[in-house]
Amino acid sequence: MVGKHLQRLLNSFLLSLVPTFLAAAAFFGSGCASYAPRSLVIRPGALPKIMRVSDKRTIDFRVVTFNLWGLPRWMNGASEDRYPRIARELEQLQPDLVLLQEVWTKKARASVPAGRDWSTAWSSGQANFFQENGLLTISRHPILGGEFHPFRAAALPDSLVKKGALKVTIEVSNGLRLNVWNVHLQAGGSDAVRSRQIAELVGWVRAANDGQIADLVAGDFNCTPGSPQYQALFQQIGPSVQAISGEPAFTTFDGLSTKPGACQTLDHAFIRVLSDVERVNASARAMFTADRMKDRLSDHLGIQIALQFSLSPQVGRRFESFASVSVPASPRLATASTEEAPNFALTQLRWAPDRIHTGLSIPQHSAPHSVTPLTPPGLFLSLGELGFGMSSLP
Repeated sequence: MVGKHLQRLLNSFLLSLVPTFLAAAAFFGSGCASYAPRSLVIRPGALPKIMRVSDKRTIDFRVVTFNLWGLPRWMNGASEDRYPRIARELEQLQPDLVLLQEVWTKKARASVPAGRDWSTAWSSGQANFFQENGLLTISRHPILGGEFHPFRAAALPDSLVKKGALKVTIEVSNGLRLNVWNVHLQAGGSDAVRSRQIAELVGWVRAANDGQIADLVAGDFNCTPGSPQYQALFQQIGPSVQAISGEPAFTTFDGLSTKPGACQTLDHAFIRVLSDVERVNASARAMFTADRMKDRLSDHLGIQIALQFSLSPQVGRRFESFASVSVPASPRLATASTEEAPNFALTQLRWAPDRIHTGLSIPQHSAPHSVTPLTPPGLFLSLGELGFGMSSLP
């Protein structure tokens, strides 16, 4: 009996040392903490896609965002055979853009679809697990550049790694650029930390001046639509996909549990529209679903987003004449009727000078097109999810 009691005390003592060991490993593994933006490793595709602006001056664009739960198998017990299955499904779907979160291991990178038309981007400086951010962006359009921004704010267990925002600038059509932000916020109940991270994110997005027509910000935000953090994003960036489309929110995370309350809407995508865009059509639906939990590919569901950008007349004339013209002031927003949509039904979001459907005011902004404008607070899109602990880092 004494021996068993001593063994239990020893086990408790060893377990108490785990947080200290992990913190020490993170400190020595990462060296001196640096929050400067990191350069990207970009693997260009051999056959990049360049869209043609239609006669209606519209660009149709499909995006997938997915937290693939790519932790080491000893942490989550999930089969590594699922990664090639994810890649095959993405190959069949052929989206324009894929944003992956929790690509923590080399084996998880097998989720990248094969083919010569895909470009991939990830952060440099990920020499060990404690320097990883788990973010990977895949594009069928040329990736012109970008950087990774690590969050200063973090709490355990996320502070053991380097969560943040992976930003790339892509060329969607000749001369038309889109900034894409692949984001993963703090997991668990740390609302204060997430609020600080959102403040950092908003600052980065607003400061990015790359001649883009819009900023697409998507990923795992770990906050529900009713949370103060979500509302902060809504007010400082713009409305969600559900607000734009009028569609109800759907589950994006359940931790592979059927228990009441397990289903949550915590993954999101936002789009910040600038002056060259007159109107946006948008809708979203869940993907990587399964009838049986054992057939699921992650503790998250993926989100497929269909976007249609309607460009201002000045954009069309600019490409025809190659002349510099003034960009009109950013108007406000109001909902309108459904028009033709890429792949699945979309609800139209129309610019209108007199009112805004969400009750948020977007500041007026104008600048000569020959000068890269400062990006004003604009419009975003949204989706959802959540998770707790290292075994489910959402």
